[in-house]
Amino acid sequence: MRDAVGHLEAAHAGNASNTEVNHWLGITYYELGRYGEAASKLEAAIRTKPEDPDILYYLTAAYGKAAEQSRNKLLEIAPESARARQALAERASISGWKDQALEDYRKAAELGPDILGLQGGLGDLYASAAQYAEAEKAYRSELEKRSGHGSLNFRCGEVILKQGRPQEAFVFLNRGMELDPALIDSYFQLGQTLSEEGKFDLAEKTFGQLVGPETPIQTSLLAHHRLAEILRARGKEKEASQHEKAFKRITKQLEKATKQARKSKSK
Repeated sequence: MRDAVGHLEAAHAGNASNTEVNHWLGITYYELGRYGEAASKLEAAIRTKPEDPDILYYLTAAYGKAAEQSRNKLLEIAPESARARQALAERASISGWKDQALEDYRKAAELGPDILGLQGGLGDLYASAAQYAEAEKAYRSELEKRSGHGSLNFRCGEVILKQGRPQEAFVFLNRGMELDPALIDSYFQLGQTLSEEGKFDLAEKTFGQLVGPETPIQTSLLAHHRLAEILRARGKEKEASQHEKAFKRITKQLEKATKQARKSKSK
């Protein structure tokens, strides 16, 4: 194995961009326990072979082993530090040990109150355990340090909404979407989840936030459709009809725009 790595390193020195050399040098480094170097070479290989299952496997494994090595070193040199507790919390969370993860995250937050991300991670754990009041408290604490973080604002809004305070929640949800427009899909999914949970009043209010002129037309279309369904199921036929008409109107607009685009391409 060590002879092989010598030959591969010599080949790499002569042609560092060669995909096959990077591929096999990465695997060889992995087998020797040099996980960081393995990941670096496999990253180079994956650029030209992005769908190669062998490279993807070893790249994933190398990053996992490198992370494990770094975590073990952290736990060895600073076992009682905030970062060590955070690492333990993240490992426990991945393993599904929520109680242990919460304990470690709380301890990490006590040891490093000014470290970014600790309260946010704690909030995520509380939210996954449906402890929404505790999640809100943690998110608000994190937002004091990162008020301009879109996803954090959105997650805080989610747990406030699930506590039945929609007016306050939409301030955070809308701020989150303004900061990170990609969250529009999460906003729609939130309405879907609330509807599936039978929380139709909150679902109605959530979808109602997605039918304004600033909302992407496709999302607005779907929101009108879901609102029509929810309102009709709740016996609000007049309001349901209004959203159904809006749905049909937007559908026609999209069909017209599609036809015009096709005509332009054919010219």
